[in-house]
Amino acid sequence: MCDEFARNDSRVKVIHQKNGGAGVSRNTGLDVARGELIGTVDSDDFILPEMYSKLYAIMRDNDADISMCGYVYADEAGNVLDNIKVKPRIDETITGEEGMRRYFTGYGDYCLTWEKLHKAEIFRDIRFPAGNRHDDLATIHRRFGASKLVAITGETFYMYCQRDESVMDNIRKYEKLKKFNLKYFQDIEYIYWEWVAYFESRKMREMYEFAFLRTYYLMGGTLHDVNCLQYRKEILPYFFLTMKKLIFSKSFKNKLRAVKLALKFVRSLFRPFQKQ
Repeated sequence: MCDEFARNDSRVKVIHQKNGGAGVSRNTGLDVARGELIGTVDSDDFILPEMYSKLYAIMRDNDADISMCGYVYADEAGNVLDNIKVKPRIDETITGEEGMRRYFTGYGDYCLTWEKLHKAEIFRDIRFPAGNRHDDLATIHRRFGASKLVAITGETFYMYCQRDESVMDNIRKYEKLKKFNLKYFQDIEYIYWEWVAYFESRKMREMYEFAFLRTYYLMGGTLHDVNCLQYRKEILPYFFLTMKKLIFSKSFKNKLRAVKLALKFVRSLFRPFQKQ
């Protein structure tokens, strides 16, 4: 089907390659892209027909470098899943730095790639880390950092589909957690040091604490989801090693904050397991 589109429209390029994950696919697309705008859609999701025309319009009207829209969770038939709530967005234009700060201070879904339209120049020096299941987290600070203005619409155009075989759904489901491995924590640790290096290069030391808080949240949420003691025991040694690196890093005043957060986190590990 894709090859047929390419035969009928010279603007369409089809690339056949081994599945290396979302990051590798996005990088391949970025390497061959020749247009002025970049948009991505995950393979198991779908969008409404007017999504990119709307994102382009608000980008143009506000002279923005990034535009973003609302999204909902949906099943394979396109039915909205009302039991999964998404923080609503409003029509507004913010600076790239404000977008970055929002991600680190409570707007976790601002890191997403697929509900956005980027100017191609944003990715001039940015590529997604291959093999890291959180490639959007590893680049969000640089994408916002490279943009002057971000235009946001509260309208919903992206359908984030929930299938049993989807990556994020597999992480959450208990049965799939039997295949859980420590690479998740290695990916998060890699992202943390990417954040710190970036903030240090930009002399944004006040962001160190927020980077640690986000790392704490990402690791903590996953450990809380692992309801089987056996798998917690497998994960904990690596977690403590990571915490040790963070606590004794060159994070200035955040060393003391890191110790406090680490102790609070360890205490949270002894919450009762959820019943299956």
